[in-house]
Amino acid sequence: MKRDHGLPAQTAEAMEAQVRDAFAAAAGTITAGDLPPRPTPARNSRASRSVWRLRAWVPRARVRALVPVAAAASVTAIAVTAAVVVPGLLDGTPSGSLADPAAAPRFFVALTADRTATGTPPVTVVKIYRSGSGRPVPGVKLTVPASQQLQAVSRLGNDRTFVAAAFDRKACVTHFTRFSVSAAGQLQRVTPLSVPRISGDVGQLAGSADGKVLAFTLDGCGPRGLQLGAIHLATGQVSRWRDPLPYASPSLSADGSVLGFVSPGPGSAGKNLVWTIRTDAPAGPIFKSARKVLELPEGVGYSILSPSGTQIYAEAQLGSSEGPVVLNVYRTSTGSLIRQVARLSPGGKKQSTPWLALDRSGRHMLAYLFFDRSRVEAFDLRTGRHFSLSVPQLAPITGFSTIAW
Repeated sequence: MKRDHGLPAQTAEAMEAQVRDAFAAAAGTITAGDLPPRPTPARNSRASRSVWRLRAWVPRARVRALVPVAAAASVTAIAVTAAVVVPGLLDGTPSGSLADPAAAPRFFVALTADRTATGTPPVTVVKIYRSGSGRPVPGVKLTVPASQQLQAVSRLGNDRTFVAAAFDRKACVTHFTRFSVSAAGQLQRVTPLSVPRISGDVGQLAGSADGKVLAFTLDGCGPRGLQLGAIHLATGQVSRWRDPLPYASPSLSADGSVLGFVSPGPGSAGKNLVWTIRTDAPAGPIFKSARKVLELPEGVGYSILSPSGTQIYAEAQLGSSEGPVVLNVYRTSTGSLIRQVARLSPGGKKQSTPWLALDRSGRHMLAYLFFDRSRVEAFDLRTGRHFSLSVPQLAPITGFSTIAW
């Protein structure tokens, strides 16, 4: 991103130096040996077919961000950019750091291509990454049996509790594993999540901040195709909604009562809209119960609800299909714009609509899968401070929930 020219040059230079100093030691330890191989995505797997279905309704150039891609070819150091404040839109004085370390989560989790395994589709594991440097915690990874494929991860409750979804192709069943991350970044309490049997291939996950509801998109085993669902963990009740149209980008309010998602919806001519549905809505056709929240001229990229459910962060394209992609926040009651948060993609050929992950407080956000395929952007949503991390080991599979904070 370009430096904000509304800031004095000496201030911007000081910010850059401050960030570089913070991560210089970590950057120096990354070598070419840390780079992943170039796994070949499985175009014929059920999960991959979900991505290609989504591809049909994601408009124009942004579709490049949804198809399976190879890992970044050559990144050997952590890339750190200066903090930026959008003029007139975000308050706060940039300091070159993300936020108070006590406030921001120390770790994030992500699907990672297993460099030691071979085969198609590429084997994935879940690794723990340090939020300050983007480096994985050495020797720590979550794996599943060879008959399953890890392909989605989400926070579930506090910032150290997560859930991963793994698909068993032969049985056409998704298994869920709950796990925690210790203060030192180690895996703890790895146990199967006690939920009813979920038939189908879960591709995207969203957990509520109170840890009581888990939402998902699913490619069914039969002719029903893509579905949207929610599991109420206290009771084991599972609600599923369906429609011939696909769904993506599920997110939940903190109490799990409201589920946000992106879909063309009826009568939208294929343009992506943001919708919400109550998680206690009756099962069946989704658009009988869903409410349209946001419609934009160029459609909507990915979106994520605020903890209160009164606001929604959404990726919007400015001007045309070749215009830049920005992250805005809107009111869910009216769809009106509150403010622009950041510019995510410059437009033109370097186009992307990154995945979004929000921490439990709703203050910090991660965005992943930019044009360079290895970049993770961390935001403090109150102040506008942000910096970029290069995390080349992340799994190159897209269409799934790859990262969680």
